[in-house]
Amino acid sequence: MNELSGLETISQEEFDRYAAKWLHVLTKRSSGDLQQCFLGANEVRMPYVSFPIEHIGWLISTVGSHHIEARFLVMSDGNDQKDRFVLALYAVDARGIRISAYYLAKPPKPAQLGADNAADMNTVAEQVPHYMVKKWLEYWNEAGELTPEMFVNSYGLLQGYTFSVDDFMKPLFNSQPFGAQELRVGLGLHKYFSALHYSKPTYTFGLVLRLYKPATPGEAGAVETSSEPFYDMSTPCPPGF
Repeated sequence: MNELSGLETISQEEFDRYAAKWLHVLTKRSSGDLQQCFLGANEVRMPYVSFPIEHIGWLISTVGSHHIEARFLVMSDGNDQKDRFVLALYAVDARGIRISAYYLAKPPKPAQLGADNAADMNTVAEQVPHYMVKKWLEYWNEAGELTPEMFVNSYGLLQGYTFSVDDFMKPLFNSQPFGAQELRVGLGLHKYFSALHYSKPTYTFGLVLRLYKPATPGEAGAVETSSEPFYDMSTPCPPGF
């Protein structure tokens, strides 16, 4: 069954099933499935996932939106029947109640990954003005092995992040008119020293929001619509909504 083919929104039942699958991957004794779910179609680790900017417009247009929730799912890719990491976004009101559809991210296209993936990530990181964000992207790209400990915080298994609506408004202001622009959610690793493991660094999975504009005809490469990609110090779930 191709769970990823052409989908943009999913039902509550589907969301619950795919969210449970994510937690199952994290609790398996072997980390092989965790490695696999972050690989793209050509078996290269995904540096980001993306949303068409129009979908972000729909998300923000939801009446009563107070926060944007990013949640981690695992779904089956019908091209090779392998499980893949997928990010879902949805809007909640001031009480934390979901008021929008679940919007699914798209993985990088095979042509966007490959032997030059590391070089491409370095180029991206150099354009990020915040030094810490640059390092988070590099830690993810250079990590030899992904371990379940990278997806755990002080409250338990990491299920996602909670963002302010303003963090998604900024790309919309910088992307007029919408066209083929995307909101790319880069995958990164925080490095820090926690209360429990104060003698060695802890690495924890995080997200980087960044506006991206494909090259126009006749241009080489890709052109950024904003020279200031940004990262929000969002609230992890748990303990978020």
